[in-house]
Amino acid sequence: MVREDDDKIDLEEIAEGEDQDVAAAESPKGGGIGGIMARMRGQLPRILGFTLGAIVVIIVSVLISGLVFKAGNQGDVLTMGEELKEKPDAFKPFDIGEFRINLSDKTETHIISVKMFLAYDGENILLGTELNNRRRQLRHTINMTLADFQKSELEGNEGKERLKYSLMDNINNILQYGEIEDIYYDELYVQ
Repeated sequence: MVREDDDKIDLEEIAEGEDQDVAAAESPKGGGIGGIMARMRGQLPRILGFTLGAIVVIIVSVLISGLVFKAGNQGDVLTMGEELKEKPDAFKPFDIGEFRINLSDKTETHIISVKMFLAYDGENILLGTELNNRRRQLRHTINMTLADFQKSELEGNEGKERLKYSLMDNINNILQYGEIEDIYYDELYVQ
């Protein structure tokens, strides 16, 4: 026979069991959320200290990186709406090669050695083609121009500038599709 008392749920026993579970969860040695919270209360200042320290390090790193980047790019950074502008007078160099020529000095033998580039408007395709096609004629004109100079005429920057303008005039006289805008000396010395 089954007792009716055994089939009935004892509310008092359930209440006592719940009280024990809650007490265990709240006790520092027990499990559950209460135990975790109790254990973390002691470490909360330490966790907050590490977190704040990490945030400060990140902020300082970002600020220093920004300052270093800005200092390294003085004026090189484009802002929104600002357009990149090409420099005027940016010419395309044409490598005409090296020259080693006797100068026209009568009393002593002097030699000029020069490696130069002829600067022209790179958008002028016809001129670029003409320079390539007439390379031998251009070299001959340069040789003749160099041979007309004496060592004393090439002294100092003024002498080198005078040579440059003489070369430009003689070269431009034979070109049909444009002009040389400048001459760049890669090497120039007189012996």
